[in-house]
Amino acid sequence: MDSQRVAAIRQVFERAWDASTAWKAEQWSRELPSAGQCAVTTLILHEYLGGTILRTTYDNVPHYLLVLPSGEELDITRDQFRADAKRGPSKVADPHQLSQSTRTRLRILEERVVPSLDAMFQARLDRRDRGGLE
Repeated sequence: MDSQRVAAIRQVFERAWDASTAWKAEQWSRELPSAGQCAVTTLILHEYLGGTILRTTYDNVPHYLLVLPSGEELDITRDQFRADAKRGPSKVADPHQLSQSTRTRLRILEERVVPSLDAMFQARLDRRDRGGLE
């Protein structure tokens, strides 16, 4: 995916991220808006772009990213970790196994980004065909 498109996608999410959508609300800040946003962000991008959700770690902190159908990794929240953070092993994550906390954060973020993403992508993958996120 070209860098301009990734930057446009990131901008949509940056306007929507806050403590209520972060994994650990107390760690979120305006200075680092992507902190704790990887799971919910990746789940939403998965709806639009398909692919595979990977669970990995950076310096032993859990992290989620999307592998597009092309095989390219899309990780718009990577900047929450130091550039030299060590990436651990990855495994495929099941988007259907969500904690109640993640479901709540996901719904909040979806309300904020779906209108912009629908306009940007002009179509969303049908949740029913992919099993949905519910």
